[in-house]
Amino acid sequence: MANPDNPSARHGPRTPFPGGPLAGFTVGVVAARGHDELVAALAARGARVLDAPVRSLAERTARREVHAVTFIGAPALVTFLAAADACGRRAAVVDAMRADVVPVASGPAPGRRLRVLGVPAVWPGRAGLAALVRTVTVTLPTRARRDMEVAGRHVVLQGDALLVSGESLRLTPRQAAVVGALAEHPGRVVSREMLLRRAWPETGADGHAVEAAIGRLRSALGQHRDLIRTVPKRGYRLATG
Repeated sequence: MANPDNPSARHGPRTPFPGGPLAGFTVGVVAARGHDELVAALAARGARVLDAPVRSLAERTARREVHAVTFIGAPALVTFLAAADACGRRAAVVDAMRADVVPVASGPAPGRRLRVLGVPAVWPGRAGLAALVRTVTVTLPTRARRDMEVAGRHVVLQGDALLVSGESLRLTPRQAAVVGALAEHPGRVVSREMLLRRAWPETGADGHAVEAAIGRLRSALGQHRDLIRTVPKRGYRLATG
């Protein structure tokens, strides 16, 4: 495991977003100890902290409505997985942590248990709350931020926050998921079916939901609404020029 807790990576990648290096990210917390301190430290770095019952957090993780989940100690992970089992969502939770949700453990015990499940967990190289917070601050923007040029404008997507030519915009999680899907292949057409799989997992939504969401996304983009282009009968793409 690459150790993010070292002097060269201590502060994480520089961010252009106001509010801190974790601006735009939603982070769930599972902790039997150090809970309040962890919540306060993550919020101070700009994160939206999901301080919810463990079962609710498991559901939100399955729906990929959080960008990271932190675990203080192996018992916290056991409690979280038990909650996922109780609501019949364990497979969806594990799949989410293998793909879109970054799991950050306080140490090797919970981290290795996650890796046994095929989940690419990270943990700091030394103990302590400060090291855990630093690991989240370093890892999350590295894994979940996209910088790109779209129609002559510099665009940065970080969690649910979007920066367009220096203007900071806050999106809903679904709007951010749509932009993220389009950003994987800038300029390439993404079908409605693909957008449904990426932004509406397990909801039974149809193409009309995509059309309505694109309309709301364009409204949220304001003067930058032209970044999203419709390709008749095929889907949508980010503008290339």
